Amino acid sequence: MVRLVLFATFAAALVAATVAPSHAFAVARADAVDDELRAYDQLLKPTGDALAAIKCDARDCVPALLAAMRGHDQAIRRGVQTIKLECEKLDEAAKKRCADGVQKRSDQSDRANSERLKQIVDKYGWPSTKEFGEAAEAAAWLIALHADHDRPFQRHVLQLLERSTASGESPERHRAFLYDRIAVADHKPQRWGTQGRCVANKWEPFPIEDADTVDQRRSAAGMAPMATYRSAVDPTSCAGKN
Repeated sequence: MVRLVLFATFAAALVAATVAPSHAFAVARADAVDDELRAYDQLLKPTGDALAAIKCDARDCVPALLAAMRGHDQAIRRGVQTIKLECEKLDEAAKKRCADGVQKRSDQSDRANSERLKQIVDKYGWPSTKEFGEAAEAAAWLIALHADHDRPFQRHVLQLLERSTASGESPERHRAFLYDRIAVADHKPQRWGTQGRCVANKWEPFPIEDADTVDQRRSAAGMAPMATYRSAVDPTSCAGKN
């Protein structure tokens, strides 16, 4: 009986010694992920606070609201690149949790911004350069471009942009970018070659309709030739990606 008790005690101690380091590692890994996500939240706080501070949705407030929306949108995307580099240093499980946390925050921001833009569009129509200025129109376009979770809204904005560009109140390139983004999402050829992906560590456009004449369309839209556009893509954005 004494031997059985001693063996049981020894076995329990052995299990505890085996489990404890594993548990400690898991806790440390979770803490590392939480630290990275807290750092990301701190990066976003200034622009998030600036956006939250704008309570007015009157016509005169629209340019400032759109500017704050754009500022937060860009902070999100700059932060993604910074934090993802830190996430890459973690082990696979922690890396995924970290990346998922970053993506969740980005998605939440895009959804909130697109809802704000919907309210603006419903109330005032498309924020054209004539009505709200170039900066406000560009900010609205960027928010719509990033509303990938809501294709019907993007299609609605594309219709508004078609009318706005026809009257000279929005740049043709804004319509081109949004058209291409929707086309690629629908698994159709794009027309201006604005959308691409990383292939063998290099940026390549998705299939282009009438690719031989794409530079003519780009020129008509006030855009640089494809070769110039390709070379302007940050080479680090495709580093290590296929």
